[in-house]
Amino acid sequence: MKLLFTTLLFIVITISSHAQAVLVQDINAGTPESWPGLKYVFKNKMLFNAFTDTSGWQLFSYNDTTVSIVGGMTTGNSGGTQPTSMAIVNGVLYYQAYSSTTGCELYKWDGVNPPSLAKDVKTGTGNSTPIDLVALNNKIYFIGSTNSTYGELWVYDPATNIARNLNSLYASGTISGQIIHLAVFDNKIYFAATDNNLAGGGQLFLYDPVADTIGLAPYYNPSNGARVCNLSVCYNKLYYAAYTNTYGYELYVYDGKKAPIRLTDINPGNGNSLYSVFNWFYTPACIVGFNGYVYFTAGTITNGANWHGLQLYKVDPNKGDIGASVSFVYDIQGNVTEFIEFDHKLYFEGYDTKHGFELWMYDGIHDPSMIADINTHPHDSNTLNIGCSIPKHFGIYNNNLYFSATNVGTGYELYRLGTFPSAIENATCINTIRVYPMPVTNEIYFELNLKTDCNFTIKLYDITGREVYNSPTFSYQHGNATFRTDVSQLVSGNYLYRITTTSGVMLANGKVVKE
Repeated sequence: MKLLFTTLLFIVITISSHAQAVLVQDINAGTPESWPGLKYVFKNKMLFNAFTDTSGWQLFSYNDTTVSIVGGMTTGNSGGTQPTSMAIVNGVLYYQAYSSTTGCELYKWDGVNPPSLAKDVKTGTGNSTPIDLVALNNKIYFIGSTNSTYGELWVYDPATNIARNLNSLYASGTISGQIIHLAVFDNKIYFAATDNNLAGGGQLFLYDPVADTIGLAPYYNPSNGARVCNLSVCYNKLYYAAYTNTYGYELYVYDGKKAPIRLTDINPGNGNSLYSVFNWFYTPACIVGFNGYVYFTAGTITNGANWHGLQLYKVDPNKGDIGASVSFVYDIQGNVTEFIEFDHKLYFEGYDTKHGFELWMYDGIHDPSMIADINTHPHDSNTLNIGCSIPKHFGIYNNNLYFSATNVGTGYELYRLGTFPSAIENATCINTIRVYPMPVTNEIYFELNLKTDCNFTIKLYDITGREVYNSPTFSYQHGNATFRTDVSQLVSGNYLYRITTTSGVMLANGKVVKE
């Protein structure tokens, strides 16, 4: 006999403080790694590149239910060419991709049709290997390589299908070294590059699309900081690392109107404090704006072999004087290469001697702490990565935090930490579900047809991810079941429902509109 369960809804506003990290999918099944890369949201899907033994490097999409290969071109082969960035112009995604006929070039995807070549920058099978893609004024800017110069600044105009090398616009000298770290700031393209006629290398350059010129950044004194890297825009200012013989590598800020300011000398004297000193060209930026401050990692250890003890610092962007604007936050000791803000908190790869490199969180108030021990294998502090999950390549999609991490049984795969603590989406128990009426005024009905006997709960969340209702556990035999919930006390707006088994498998999810 089927029963009608009536549940009275009490509004309880709680913020999930320790959501469970779960494996989304073992893309390269078994222990081999799939190495999921950077995460991008496009046309209501999450995109990333990953490797499988059968297909090599491919562009994958995830729609909150299924991981699948995007049809058309591969993003590489067994050699491993992969997109390091993506950019969107007029609803079209641009990224680096590979084929045997074009080499590694600039490709595009509209989200519907198969991906296709946007521009063969280095014609034939040669590789231009476009990286650091950014969009400005409906054009794509990127770093490419077409001759002996390792990197050149390029612009691609989708309206005319013309790609142009901009290096020759530098009239004051010759850009002779690699260009790195493009950043859009003040409607211009800033980057680091080398002019061998200037001492120090790695100067701060900019491209002005209105004047169509390249030059050193105005007010920038090359003797007051060279080997520029890690360009990051926070609160309408440009932050970056730079080196001088007097202070070593330290953090600078530039507002585009006056000379850059060195914020402090964290490692006193000519000792280096910025992590990027050991990997100048390729280290991602570890600088992020959060809760009105700019956070970054730095250290005082100058021995590269022992560079594991990083500290977290914050900058008050409203204070411009040297030293006073920077304060120490916490000795996180982690190998931090990126931060991401999610659910009003900062997430990153942190470290302690018991767990190794795992997923950490900072709420801006309390000390940072480990939020998930994904690789539960015992950590051996003498062998750096044993028992570590090494979470990297973060992205946010549909109110969940996604990242790549490694575990003993799966290798390096795709994981999720969310306001909805469910495991891999799976419809093993439900044939059909009907939620009505829509929009709802006072009562909402969940009408389910169950395949098998099932124990589950129904939860409601507001649009910020806060849980506003958690039902008792329902134990039900296969067949039809209807559950009625009183929502009269909820304010008007959009809500999300999730139906989850007691073992953590999500059965169904969707949106509820309250009048």
